[in-house]
Amino acid sequence: MDGFTPVEQDRRDALEAMTPEQRQRARWYADVRRVLSAAEACQAVPLPLVFRDRVRFALYEYSPAAIRMLGDAEAELSAALHVTFSGGADEDRREYVLEAVLESGMQVQIANPASYVAEKKVTGTTVVETVEWVRLPAVPETADENAAADDDEAAGVAA
Repeated sequence: MDGFTPVEQDRRDALEAMTPEQRQRARWYADVRRVLSAAEACQAVPLPLVFRDRVRFALYEYSPAAIRMLGDAEAELSAALHVTFSGGADEDRREYVLEAVLESGMQVQIANPASYVAEKKVTGTTVVETVEWVRLPAVPETADENAAADDDEAAGVAA
């Protein structure tokens, strides 16, 4: 069949008539629908939190099964969304976060408390010496100190 069906042609015409802001908004909605469809089909993920720039799956599993659950969620979402997740520990939030980016630029995150799915490994130590110059207070000389300094000078000349 050559050409497009009337419905497909209407969609193409509507897309061409959109401003860049409208196109970005349409892409955002399409990506959110895509992620929600994937989440509905995946048993390993909870309901996502949807933000303007990202969709976040917060597992918050505090058990030994957390490692398996994170791996299952990553595998199922990777397959459903055709993305590759990467990431690591977020020290500020004490979470282990896997991230992937969709075509529109929206991030998909899978998060779990870091203490249950990762461990800290010391790979080296660094000692840094910090030097700060501190101004000494000015102490006025007293008459007794001047006399003692003169006596020391006189004794040094006499010797």
